[in-house]
Amino acid sequence: MNRSHRLAAACGALLLVSVCGPVLPAAHADEPAPKVLLMLDSSGSMKDADPSGGTKLDVAKKSLIRALDSIPSNAEVGLRVYGADADGNGASGACSDSRLAHPVGALDKAGLSAAINQFQPRGDTPIAYSLKEGAKDLGDGGKRHVILVSDGEETCSPDPCQEIRELIAGGVSLQIDTVGFGVGDKARQQLACMAEAGGGSYYDAKDADSLEASLRQLGSETVHGHTVADTAVRGEGTPADAPE
Repeated sequence: MNRSHRLAAACGALLLVSVCGPVLPAAHADEPAPKVLLMLDSSGSMKDADPSGGTKLDVAKKSLIRALDSIPSNAEVGLRVYGADADGNGASGACSDSRLAHPVGALDKAGLSAAINQFQPRGDTPIAYSLKEGAKDLGDGGKRHVILVSDGEETCSPDPCQEIRELIAGGVSLQIDTVGFGVGDKARQQLACMAEAGGGSYYDAKDADSLEASLRQLGSETVHGHTVADTAVRGEGTPADAPE
């Protein structure tokens, strides 16, 4: 076996994600900056206490602000918040209660931090409407990425999974990752469905530490336009037998 074949065989044998980690695409100077929209739940249930102390929203704010440090400096980042402006329980305007709190643009940590900190928990959870508006916030072209943090399921209509499928079927290209913060089974299933429909991943965060870890990982991955899976790939001893 010559040197090139030995190298190829070694690469095939080392394709174990749990050991070697994912192979990341190289960033190129001529690639457009990735566009990232952070989407935060400010519904009434975010008043609930977190095990670490404070409300869920207090913890989510701190975690989101700290996670800004993990986002690549060339990314364009914005913030959309839902459930912050209208009363809940189906009150007037509750199902369109979604606001672009910081436009998508050059990473502005101070501006984003100030925008994140201004909200208090109040209303319902209009996720589908927020995603539809969020797709507009990200504009056309380039790598577009939504990172959504929620502690509950949709309280309005339509179903957010279906909304994502329709957006993508209509030609909208974006990745959607979701983080469930102290959620029950129904919300977990819906958020996982949304991530699958949006070509992303679902992260289950039970407390402040796991929420911050999830957001930091998602922030660091935005430049690559992919998510990490924990499924091992079995390598083989020869190039011909190596997995694709």
